Amino acid sequence: MKLTRTTARLTLLAITFFASLALMAPVSQALDLVSAPLLGGGFACRALNASHSTLAITMDILGTTGTSLIGGPGTSTVPPGQTVSAGLGFGGPSHGYCTVSSPTAKKGDIKLGFCTTDQNSNCVAAVSAE
Repeated sequence: MKLTRTTARLTLLAITFFASLALMAPVSQALDLVSAPLLGGGFACRALNASHSTLAITMDILGTTGTSLIGGPGTSTVPPGQTVSAGLGFGGPSHGYCTVSSPTAKKGDIKLGFCTTDQNSNCVAAVSAE
């Protein structure tokens, strides 16, 4: 097959068209936050939706082996300016950390607070992530 000027133009047009489609494809965004680990008798994790849109936020409290201390992650639909929380009542001393994720959030959309709690559910030591 002989390459003609018309064939070359059509080939270039097709390449440009498909390249522009690839650029227009939605970019998958996701935000994953992980707190620093804490040693305590109980834990409380709270996430604030600091964005201007409702977000699906998944939260879990994990032990040092990576297993859930609260029975697995839970997902909540959280309006702007609202919080979602998870906790573990006071027991024996253990290490734990909080994970929060959202498939549509971007950096700065979620503020995470994680603390150890005493027998009265008072926050004793805290860390944050954003």
